[in-house]
Amino acid sequence: RTAIAPRSGAGIVEGLGVVSWWFVGDRSRRTTHVVALIDVGDGRRALVARSLDEPDEPERTLVEAAKDGLAVVLVEPRQQYEVLAFVPTEDGRALVRFDVRNGASTIVARFPDADGRVRNVGVDGGWHVAILERERPDGSVQLERAVDGRFETITTWPKDVARASRIVSVRPDGTSAWVVDAGNPLADDTGALYSIDLRDARRPWTILATDDRAELSTMLLDPETREPELVLATWLRNE
Repeated sequence: RTAIAPRSGAGIVEGLGVVSWWFVGDRSRRTTHVVALIDVGDGRRALVARSLDEPDEPERTLVEAAKDGLAVVLVEPRQQYEVLAFVPTEDGRALVRFDVRNGASTIVARFPDADGRVRNVGVDGGWHVAILERERPDGSVQLERAVDGRFETITTWPKDVARASRIVSVRPDGTSAWVVDAGNPLADDTGALYSIDLRDARRPWTILATDDRAELSTMLLDPETREPELVLATWLRNE
């Protein structure tokens, strides 16, 4: 068993294996809760929350023992006390927002696997889906933007490119997004960070960062605009 104790020696969240965790707070950016994705055995995971202000309160289970596809998508200060997560359903996945104080949940969107498994999404400041990645049977991935209640393909990443390509973030007003595209024409075998205009998919993408030696890995985002401010490329050592 493992435990997280960010403020004291007392265990905050315990489980067979804490896979990852996030801090959630209020609009003043004061941390009030820790949310953890926990391995509960038999290939299943649970999503739990624990108050840091009231350490004697028991942890709250947000999602119990999901077999496949449970993942936290986003935690950010503008949505106080909330976390956005993918939750498995009988026919695919649902995007759900949870209130960590009471466990209340609201379904943001449903994604049936029959339409192609949605592996990632980008949301605007109101947590509406603005862009998504949809897997195809041949291993390729379609990058799609939201248009009048439906999704329209922006580009398709071939299988070998899709592995290292991903949505990074969306501007809060939903007008643009940042993505890493591994099919980078400026450097062989490494990705580039691009800005995309979501209002007009025909406009050329703007390249913002690349490294001809290694893939772009970690991004540091501005908490207000979500714009990438720092990009980490791993080549022998982090740069």
